[in-house]
Amino acid sequence: MSAGNLSTIPQDFVTEDLIKREIEKEVKKQLDPVYRVQNAVVDTTASLMVDIAYLSDRSDKGNLKQQKKIENLSKIIKFGSLVSGWAGPDSTGISIDVINKAADFLNNSALLHQPDVFPIGRNMIQFEYEKLNGDYLEIEIHNDKYEVFQRVNGNEAERTYLETSAAIRIINDFYS
Repeated sequence: MSAGNLSTIPQDFVTEDLIKREIEKEVKKQLDPVYRVQNAVVDTTASLMVDIAYLSDRSDKGNLKQQKKIENLSKIIKFGSLVSGWAGPDSTGISIDVINKAADFLNNSALLHQPDVFPIGRNMIQFEYEKLNGDYLEIEIHNDKYEVFQRVNGNEAERTYLETSAAIRIINDFYS
């Protein structure tokens, strides 16, 4: 029961002790890490929803890149609801930091091509690109880095990048 609910209780039942207990419950709830993470997901989701609404209002309905971006941001929001065990007993949910990092990546004006987006059960989001000739590029978004796997003309390479701009350059080069 929150302080707002106290107003629905008849005044003769509201005591100083009841108010004190309700305040203690609210303080414990605010200090609880699970509660804080859940509220961070809600805050992040609300922020991304505003971004999506803004993009939707501004997008030209014929602009496929913009539509793909909106679709990808919507998917990323949904990844925030994944909980431990969603993809097997050892899988984890996707952290707020990874969700924000992926959304910032997709919103970066230097990104010329939108990926296919997938959650990974190890607190990662994966971006995938594939050409008709079979060339393939994937980028795993971590809290602190980008892991890139690339297969071009049958040659495979793996690299790790710390900066968003370097990972975006790989994507743009992939299509040049």
